[in-house]
Amino acid sequence: RQPDYSFGDCFDDDDDSSQPGSSKKKRKKRKNKNKRSELMAIVEEFDSKKRENRLNRFREFYATDNAGGKKNKKYMKKAKNRGYVLTGDLALDWEKLKIVGTCETLEKNYFRLNCAPEPEKVRPQRVLEKTYAMLLDKWKTDKDYPYTNDQFQSMRQDLMIQNIRNEFAVKTYETHARIALECGDMFELFKCLRQLKYLYSIKGEHRTNYAEFMSYKLLYLTLTEHKLDLVPFLRCELTPNDRKNPAVRFALDVYQAVSGGNWVLFFRLYKNAPLLCKPIMDKMADGVRLHALIAAAKGYRMLKVPVSYLTRTLNFETDSACVQFMVECGAALNDDQTELLPKQCTNLHPPEREEEDDEDKVRKGGLRVHSNNS
Repeated sequence: RQPDYSFGDCFDDDDDSSQPGSSKKKRKKRKNKNKRSELMAIVEEFDSKKRENRLNRFREFYATDNAGGKKNKKYMKKAKNRGYVLTGDLALDWEKLKIVGTCETLEKNYFRLNCAPEPEKVRPQRVLEKTYAMLLDKWKTDKDYPYTNDQFQSMRQDLMIQNIRNEFAVKTYETHARIALECGDMFELFKCLRQLKYLYSIKGEHRTNYAEFMSYKLLYLTLTEHKLDLVPFLRCELTPNDRKNPAVRFALDVYQAVSGGNWVLFFRLYKNAPLLCKPIMDKMADGVRLHALIAAAKGYRMLKVPVSYLTRTLNFETDSACVQFMVECGAALNDDQTELLPKQCTNLHPPEREEEDDEDKVRKGGLRVHSNNS
């Protein structure tokens, strides 16, 4: 009979005394490990219950496949495109809820929904129309953007809850987009443009200002360099008839100037910007100017570039403003700050601004620049 060299149960993890060389340190380590595993099990159980409660909330209104009890992926994709409120992995369908508001209050602060609202807290369309007129009057006199933005967000929420997608809804989103654009809020502009895309697709009579907002969308995509959205927009959304519109044609020219690095054409277009295109182009200006400085540092390496020439080319009002911008970008100037020294401009970078949080960066936008000018 062969000898049994297996150790069997000599080294049992649960019995520290049977292990050779066992110590208090190892026993304490195992004990802490068991405590951590118990805590993790409690946390996972709590999270699973929380997720289950969240998914069971308003189960009757969720988009599900009645035949198999599984989520209808096609319907879910359609619901997301239409801007339905998402809870967990499911969509809350406002068409099935059929909420009709009864609130008579004109002003109401915006708050994010986490459940279906009560009709007493939702304003019907006739009240929203009065609120719309009141907000326009206040905006013309006070120009208080935080207040106006909050009230328009609340209006848009009430429109979505009641499934109102008529001409008044289009007018509300268009007005909010113009006010946000006027104040340089790119974040709210993007949200309005996204919903307007769907509202314009419902009925043709709502497309009165379609070309105007398509030009804003093209300028916004140029500013943020969203290539995944920009390419489908240029190839699919813009029809040949849309491209003939002056506003869309202008936005296409700006896109070509920015993508091609033609800062002379960009600032020539900037001076004649139609509608509210200039606020978006203001966000692009610093990036275009930095591209021009990098090109000057490479092309005029052995020469000196007069600041007065750069002031005219880069569309600055004064030489001092041009000098300040170049100093913020790390450009090298002569002693009296009248000439740019391209050979010494080895580390050009975007202008240094005060630190902003992520939401402010999204709201204000900005053209990304690769400052590798070596």
